[in-house]
Amino acid sequence: MKYLSPILIFFSSLSAEIYDVSIPENDTASYNYADFRMWVNDDTDTLRGIYWFMHPNNGDSRNIVTDSAYQALASGQGFALMGAHIYNMHMSTGIGDAVIAAMDSFAVLFRHDELEFVPFFINGYSWGGQFAYHFTKWIPERIVGFITQKGGFHNTDPADDAIEVPGLMFVGENDLPYRIENLTGILLEHRPLGAKWILAMEQGAGHSQITDTPFLDSFFNTVTNLRLPDSMDVFSTISLNPIQDSIGWFGNQNSWTIGSFDCYNGVIDSSSWCPSRNVGERWQNFVSEGWISDTSECDGIIEPTIRIPAEWEEQEAIWLQWPLQVEHWMRPEMAATITAIQAYEPVHLIVENAEHQSQAETEIQNQGGDLLNITFHIQPHNNAWLRDNGPLYVAQNENLIIHDMGFDAWGGLVEDFEEDDIIPTLIGDWLNLPVEPINFIMERGNLEFNGSGTLITNWDCWADRNPNLDQDILNVYLKQIWGLNQIVWTYGHSDYDVTTGHIDGVARFVNDSTVAVGEFTDTNDEDAWYYNSAADSIENAGFNVVRIDMPGYINFYNFTIPAIYMNWVQINGAIIGNAYNVSEWDDAAQTSLEILFPDHEVILLYTPEVNISGGGIHCITNDQPQQNTLASDQQNPIPVKFKIFPPYPNPFNPITTIRFNLGETRISPKSGLNNRTVSLHIFDITGRLVETLINGKMEPGNHELKWDASEFASGIYFVELVSGQKRSVQKLVLLK
Repeated sequence: MKYLSPILIFFSSLSAEIYDVSIPENDTASYNYADFRMWVNDDTDTLRGIYWFMHPNNGDSRNIVTDSAYQALASGQGFALMGAHIYNMHMSTGIGDAVIAAMDSFAVLFRHDELEFVPFFINGYSWGGQFAYHFTKWIPERIVGFITQKGGFHNTDPADDAIEVPGLMFVGENDLPYRIENLTGILLEHRPLGAKWILAMEQGAGHSQITDTPFLDSFFNTVTNLRLPDSMDVFSTISLNPIQDSIGWFGNQNSWTIGSFDCYNGVIDSSSWCPSRNVGERWQNFVSEGWISDTSECDGIIEPTIRIPAEWEEQEAIWLQWPLQVEHWMRPEMAATITAIQAYEPVHLIVENAEHQSQAETEIQNQGGDLLNITFHIQPHNNAWLRDNGPLYVAQNENLIIHDMGFDAWGGLVEDFEEDDIIPTLIGDWLNLPVEPINFIMERGNLEFNGSGTLITNWDCWADRNPNLDQDILNVYLKQIWGLNQIVWTYGHSDYDVTTGHIDGVARFVNDSTVAVGEFTDTNDEDAWYYNSAADSIENAGFNVVRIDMPGYINFYNFTIPAIYMNWVQINGAIIGNAYNVSEWDDAAQTSLEILFPDHEVILLYTPEVNISGGGIHCITNDQPQQNTLASDQQNPIPVKFKIFPPYPNPFNPITTIRFNLGETRISPKSGLNNRTVSLHIFDITGRLVETLINGKMEPGNHELKWDASEFASGIYFVELVSGQKRSVQKLVLLK
């Protein structure tokens, strides 16, 4: 074989070269055509491998070499980047030999002789994934790893030595059954033999390309680092590192839990094998859509329990920072807030110096307060918004610690913030609590927790403070460090909001299953949309949403202030929120909050100076949980949304788990719950009822059960959940 006229393309902006090579058939080949294109970064002195993306049927992936994201990925490992236009995926046609011949040609064109020997990492979509798998089976000694995305005609013969090549296999829940069965069957046949492969089902997806690039790239980087020798001669045959089973993390296809080799308590032969914990967590997040974040126990040793206490749990004290001269007009309103709080629990007040302490004492007494349960801390600071620069309290094994997030004054809104940034560490010292620095910037005012594993937060703030953060990676990280099983992301903010959309002005947990969300009575208000969007996102996450009216705006010395009744602080026995001196509005808000918090006294304070400075009462306070009341049963919240989740595993043989939510049926705001008749039926593909799993009354909440289909034939089934007028259906694929 020989290459035809190579085409040289200069890509000067990246200081790189691109060449085309075509390998024609010879007398013994029958692959029709084989065209290749490769990109090499000029800054790479010695190549370590080739990242190859392969196209779907009748496609052409050669233009992948101009994709900047793939270029960065490949060059980050010292790899060339290659695409191809190939007709035949069967190695018996000679197409594998054509690939090797093309590498010899590229070695000459790029003046990189190592291209004759360096290994491949191959990622293929649909038909291209089938090619990736076949090529790996043909020459496993030269494959670092492979990804196959949703193909349906992978060769089912034994993979032999290819089981030692790490592989990532994707199927789509709503893809054609033969595609699901093809890859699932291959995995289940080879995992008992020790195949280092992952099977990942994309929930609710059909035959679409995978877009979870953090998962894909993490797999590539991990297996490349493991497989390439630390020191290798790239100008001769390279022996890739074998990977020991014992370094892997296993993923349970049924429960989506993961565990290390020593700690895993599932059935290894039917579980995915991940080359690291990081890849395992990304697999877990992908297949469960972020719903699961559990790991297996190890020899009875349980991982530390972590959670963020909810604001309604018993508190030790409320902390505030006394306003400096630049915000002195807020002082009487803060003194009034302190006076209201101290009737229910102690107060800690950070003051700039002794003079400011004296001023604060006078203002508090002028508001009718006393100084008996106020502890003063003299400490220089920059602002009066301790909710944002103050500590986040974390219960770790039910002991309090402090997480110290970075603070940059709302994205550099004000110039000085260094003194505020160290306040969490100082409070840790004062309280004798451990302090852990957290490597991102965020304010507590954008973090709304329910104490049972859910966080509501606005992505706009994260993107503004941390422009290089990847949301998918952050999603996994926050679940890990804060013990979360669910993050509800909201989006959007007012152009006039200096915080870029803190969630505590939009949505607040009332209890672990109910969220209050503001609602403009003027539906044409320019800011109404993101409140409505937040309400939809929260309701779709399974929570009861109650809307609280935002009836209009007040004018205060030519400042326009929206009447937002969301920014209350919840303390032991009371709700302290904002009033706007419009009796009709304030009375309606008082009534709404009294219904939501029947066991709390509701106190609304007129604080326009705080409002025009950019916040409300919640923003100037920071609640400290009480150490001895941290224990929580951490039960899942009772959802209001009626929903049946995708069964897992799916496909399955012969047992699958079916999860569903039953919502509350309320008679009145203060009434109890009604049970409702529920049915859960299994139908075959013809619509024939084959089994009834439930038919009777059930309490609202999160439910799950297992269906044993041992007596049924392989095929497509449907599980139907019915309650009253509501109906939800999911598809099941039984493979035997």
